Amino acid sequence: AFPGTIVAFNINNIHTKELRRGLVCSDRQNDPPRLTTSFIAQIFMLNNSGQLKQGDHLIIYCYTARVICQIIELIDKIDHQINESIQMYPQWIKSGDLSTVKMIPLESVYFEKFDDYPSLGNFI
Repeated sequence: AFPGTIVAFNINNIHTKELRRGLVCSDRQNDPPRLTTSFIAQIFMLNNSGQLKQGDHLIIYCYTARVICQIIELIDKIDHQINESIQMYPQWIKSGDLSTVKMIPLESVYFEKFDDYPSLGNFI
C-alpha cells in the first residue's frame, strides 16, 4: 500500500453490517487503542471568510472518520515561512494563519500519538 491508500481485509466471524467508517483495528495486547480526550494540532486556515476562536467547532477528517471537534485553546500563531511563533494565545485566527490549537473531540475517537505514528498524523 502507498500513503493515502485505504486498505481492506476480512475478519472471520464478523459481518460487514457490524462495521462502519472510522473503526479502529489494533493489537490489543501490545498496542491497544487509547480514547482521545484532547489533542494539540497545527492547523492552517484556508479560504475561510471568518475567524476561528476558542469554543468554535471544526469538522476533522482523519482516516475514514469524520469527527466534530471543539477548539478549547488557541496556543499560538506561527509565521509559516520561518516556522516560528509570532503570537502567543491569540484571540482568533483567520484565513492564511498557521496556528497551534488544543481541541477536544465531541464524540468517541481514537487518534494515535504523532510521535508514535507520524505517517498517520495528518487530517483535513
